[in-house]
Amino acid sequence: MNPRLISAFYAEPWLIKPGTHKQLGAGLQAYLTNGRAPVYAMGERGGSPAPPGVAIESGIAFLMVSGVIGKHLSLLDIECSDVYDIALLERQVEDLMAREDVTTVVFQFNTPGGHAAGVQDVADLIVELGETKRTIAWVDVEACSAGYMLACACGEVYSIGTGILGSISAYIALIDQSRAFELQGLELRAFTDGELKLTGMPGKPVEDHEAAFLQERVEEVGGAFKAFVASRRAHIPAEAMDGRWLSGAGALDAGLADDTFPSMERMLMAVL
Repeated sequence: MNPRLISAFYAEPWLIKPGTHKQLGAGLQAYLTNGRAPVYAMGERGGSPAPPGVAIESGIAFLMVSGVIGKHLSLLDIECSDVYDIALLERQVEDLMAREDVTTVVFQFNTPGGHAAGVQDVADLIVELGETKRTIAWVDVEACSAGYMLACACGEVYSIGTGILGSISAYIALIDQSRAFELQGLELRAFTDGELKLTGMPGKPVEDHEAAFLQERVEEVGGAFKAFVASRRAHIPAEAMDGRWLSGAGALDAGLADDTFPSMERMLMAVL
């Protein structure tokens, strides 16, 4: 087993829809069992396509954020064809800051969210970009969790009428495998000089102080997420930041989006 991979997946905060996390977990378990992962797992090896670049037309830059978000995904050592390395977005935003020929940046979103690492930093960069350029988030399918954090960093947020937005919360989903080990006649004997060092180790029961530590991490990341959203979208009610995701009129009523349009072309015609 790859302890780095297990730690990242089960013992670190995620900003992602639970259904997608479940699919990723199935891929992870398949990988750990037989070394092969289905399409919906994490990583960037195995021929996964490079994320699209930036297209610039008449002073407007278009870029796509699509797939499960993570940073330096190859470090997780699993194959996948639907991932997005947020390090690419960071480089793209930095480049656009220096482009005098670009006045407007349109971020197209189709993502359920992903791993929390790096998301806040890139969201802050998008806010900085908005100080000199008009920034527009277009939700073509969904912008949930980490995806919504990036979207609300833009000055304006628009969506198709059936687009899905929100899932504003964080979580850690750790599997306590100690009972399964016991049924297999296995016993984990591990040695450490740090009381939290083995948190999330397969086969080890989750102790109360470890659970408290993980809850503290979730509240730290989730609290920062909600504070950021509140700073960008002042009229979002607290109940819209409890992890739920909304579409259509519900997203508008909750303040997650500024308007809906049937297509990006119609949106651009209306707002530019």
